[in-house]
Amino acid sequence: MQKNLIKYLILIILFITPEAIFAWGSTGHKIINRRAVRNLPESMAIFKADSLFYEAHASDADYRRDYSDTSLYAEQWRHYLDIDEYPDFQNLPRNLNTLISLYGLNRVKNNGTNPWAVIWFLDSLTAQLARNDNEKVKQTASDLGHYIGDGFQPLHCTANYNGQLTGNDGIHSRYESTMLNTYQSQIITQISDISYISSPIDYVFDYILYSNSLVDSILQADNYAKLVSGWNGVGTAPSSYYNALWDKTKDFTISAFQKATITLASLWYTAYLNSGKLQIFPEPAQINFGEIYTGNIIIDSVTITNTTAETLIINVVNPDTQNFQVLPFQATIPKGQSYKFYISFVPAVTGTFTEDIIFAHNLSIPPIYLRVDGISYQKSFSIDQNMINFSDIFVGENQIDSIFIYNTSGTTLNINIINPDTLNFSVMPINFDLPADSSGKFYIIFHPEVEGTFDLQFLIEHNLGTTPVLFNVNGNSTIFSITLDLKSDWNLISVPVATFDSTVLNLFSNSLFDYFYSYSETGYQKQYLIKNGIGYWAKFGQAHTEVVKGKPLYIDTIQLNSGWNIVGSISNDINLSNLSTEPSDLVLSNFYGYNGNYFIAETLKCGSAYWVKANNKGKLILSTKSNNHSVINIDPTSANPPPPPGARDEFVQNYNLYQNFPNPFNPITKIDYYLARNAYVQLIIYDVLGKEVLKLVDGFQDSGSKSVIFDGGNFPSGIYFYKLMVNGEDYYTIVKKMSLIK
Repeated sequence: MQKNLIKYLILIILFITPEAIFAWGSTGHKIINRRAVRNLPESMAIFKADSLFYEAHASDADYRRDYSDTSLYAEQWRHYLDIDEYPDFQNLPRNLNTLISLYGLNRVKNNGTNPWAVIWFLDSLTAQLARNDNEKVKQTASDLGHYIGDGFQPLHCTANYNGQLTGNDGIHSRYESTMLNTYQSQIITQISDISYISSPIDYVFDYILYSNSLVDSILQADNYAKLVSGWNGVGTAPSSYYNALWDKTKDFTISAFQKATITLASLWYTAYLNSGKLQIFPEPAQINFGEIYTGNIIIDSVTITNTTAETLIINVVNPDTQNFQVLPFQATIPKGQSYKFYISFVPAVTGTFTEDIIFAHNLSIPPIYLRVDGISYQKSFSIDQNMINFSDIFVGENQIDSIFIYNTSGTTLNINIINPDTLNFSVMPINFDLPADSSGKFYIIFHPEVEGTFDLQFLIEHNLGTTPVLFNVNGNSTIFSITLDLKSDWNLISVPVATFDSTVLNLFSNSLFDYFYSYSETGYQKQYLIKNGIGYWAKFGQAHTEVVKGKPLYIDTIQLNSGWNIVGSISNDINLSNLSTEPSDLVLSNFYGYNGNYFIAETLKCGSAYWVKANNKGKLILSTKSNNHSVINIDPTSANPPPPPGARDEFVQNYNLYQNFPNPFNPITKIDYYLARNAYVQLIIYDVLGKEVLKLVDGFQDSGSKSVIFDGGNFPSGIYFYKLMVNGEDYYTIVKKMSLIK
C-alpha cells in the first residue's frame, strides 16, 4: 500500500501540467499516430484517409482516466507495465488470468495492464472493421496507437518510472515531454515494411522488454546531463541540460519512434486482414475460353496485384492439369507490384470444363481463386443423350426412346448401330447417312422376351476414323402373373395372359382333367388347350389358388357367335364402357358371371369368364384404353345362360385322391385314395405332355381306403400326373401332380 500511495503522489505531481499527462507527451503520440499511416499499403485507403483524425485524437485515452475506477479494466492501468517489478520478468506469463493467479489482482492492476490493453483494442478494431463501423474504427485505431506509444516509452515499462528509486526524480517529464517538445523536429522516421503479426501478445511483450532495457541508459543520460550542465536537480533545468540529455538519448529515442510507427501500422494491418477486409482478386476474376476442338489450345492471362504490405509468394494449385495449364507455377510478388500468369486451355478430351485454379500464398488472407471455363469437341458428331433408362416393364410389353445425332464433322456421316441384344432390344434404323451440318434420329425399342435386368452398351460406328461412340441402355423386365382364386366345383375362368405352355395340365394341375369346357354353337366341347379371349367352365375338387404367368394382354378381339358365348378377359379389370363391337350395331345381352349362381356383371374381372348373348355374329373388342367408339348396345334378356356341363345329373360325394408319399421320390412312392362306393376304378399315370405312360389300376373295386405303389425306376426324372377315375353309381375324377427326381 505504501508503494502505491507514493506512486499516486508522483503521478499527481506529474499531472500538474497538461503535457506531463501523456507518455511521450501529446507531441510524441501525435508523431506516432500520424506517421504510422505512411507505412500502410494503398489497399488500406480507409486508414490513410483518416490520418489527421488519428493525430488529433492520439491522446484521447489519457483524458479518459478516472482514478476512482479501480477495476481491472480501468483506464489508469492501461498506460504502463512495471514489468521489472515482477520476479523473473523476462519470462512473465502472457496470459492475464495466469498472471493474476500467481500475483493477485491488486498487484497486477498496480503494475499496469498495457500489453493486454493493446490486445483488447486490437480485437475491438478487428470486429469494428468486419462490421464496417467506420466511426468506431477511427477512435479505436487512435487509442490503439496511444497504448502502443506508451509501450515504447521506456519509463512506462519500469517500476522506476520517475527515477524515484535512483535519485533521478522528475526524469519522466524531463525526458518524454520537455526534451521531446524541444527536439521533435529532429525525430525523423522512415517509411518501412510492415507485416502481419501472428501472435500480437508475444510481439507486445518483446517491445516492452526492449523498452525496459533502455531505462538504465536514460538514467545514465540524466546523470551525465546534470554533470555537464551543473544543474543540481532543483528548480528548472537549463537548456544545456536538455542539450546533453538529447545528445545521449537521441539515437535510441528516434529508433523507438521508428519502431512504434512500424508496430502501430503492423497491428492496424493485422486487424484489417483478420477482419476479412483485405482480399486479393485476380484480374479478370474469370476466364471463359469458349468452344474449341480437342487438341487445340487457347491462351489467356490473368494479373495478380499484391495490395498487401508484405511480399506475396504464390504457389499455383491446378486441379485439372489434363485440360488446363498455368505458367509460371510459382511467383514472388513484392508489395504494390503486379504479376501476370498465363492460362492455357488444352483439352485432351471432349467435354465441358469448369475449374477453380487456386493461387495459394504465404499471407493470412483467403486464397486467390480464378474460375476457368471451356468446352471442347471433336470434328465429329454428338448425341443428345448417352444414357437411356427404360422403366420397369413386363415381358411382352415394349417401350420406345430415341437419340438425336448432330453431325458437325463437315462431311457426310455414315452411321451403323451395334445392338448387343437383339432378343430384347431393337434399333430403327440400324444404319443411315447424315449430310454435313445436319441431324437425325434413331429409335431404341425395349421389348423383353425374358425376365431380367439389362445394362448394355450400344456402339455407334461411323466413318470418321475416331473411336465409336458408346451409349448405355438400362431396363428391367419381369414376367407378368395373375392369381386366380378357384372354388371347389364349377368356375367360369379365362387366361388373360399369353402363356408359355397353354395346356390344361400345365396351367391347372388340380383340375378334374375331363371337366374343362368351352362353348360354341354346337354346345360344350372338352378342352385340353387354353386360348386367350375364350372363357371356360372348369371344375375343381377343392378350393385353391393358381398363379398363371405370361405376357400381359391389354387389348383383345373376341369372335362372337349368334346366341350364347363364353368370353374371357384381359390383364386388367375392364369396365363395360371400355368395350366396343364390330359391327357397332351388334346387340348384346347382359354379361353374366358365376359365383355359385349367375349374376349380372358391370366389370369384366381379370381371370374370370362371362356369358354374353349376341343377336348376330360379330366381334367384341376389350381394351384398357378409353373407348372412343359408341357405347355397346345391351338388350337385357330374362333367360339365364346355360348351366355347367351335366350339372343336373352329376353329384360327387366322399371320393378322394391323396398326395403321394414321399414326394418328390426316387424311384418308389405310395398313392392312397378312398372310394365312397363299389365302383369301376382307373388310376392312370401321365407325363407332363398329358401322354399316358402307365395304368396302375384298371378294374372293379370295393369301397374303402386303397393304396398302390408306383415304381418309377424305368422312367426319366420329371413331373408326372396321376388321375383317379370312378365309374359306377357316381362318376368322379381327380388329378394330382408328383415329382420323380433321380
